[in-house]
Amino acid sequence: MRDWDAPYDDSNSVRLQFIVWHRRSTLIDFVVNVQVLTSEGWDTVESFDCCHGHCHLHPQNADLEPRTIAQLDTVDDVVKAFAQVEQEAHDRARIIRDEG
Repeated sequence: MRDWDAPYDDSNSVRLQFIVWHRRSTLIDFVVNVQVLTSEGWDTVESFDCCHGHCHLHPQNADLEPRTIAQLDTVDDVVKAFAQVEQEAHDRARIIRDEG
């Protein structure tokens, strides 16, 4: 198990799901889901994606608008945004774990 796939607590109740798309060896798109374990299975409570020309966070509070992380004008922008999102997703998972 790679470190970024690791659960954030001993009871394995919060996890990150990384879904990535490559063209040849270049990252071109991604989704990162912050998920919590419920009685029905894993539920995505927050997500980061690259739709509409910008990378953004869909926060746990559905009343809030998605928060832009980065504008995506080139493939290089996607790679840079992924690096930002990877760290922020870890932070969000820890916060959600501590709230639960």
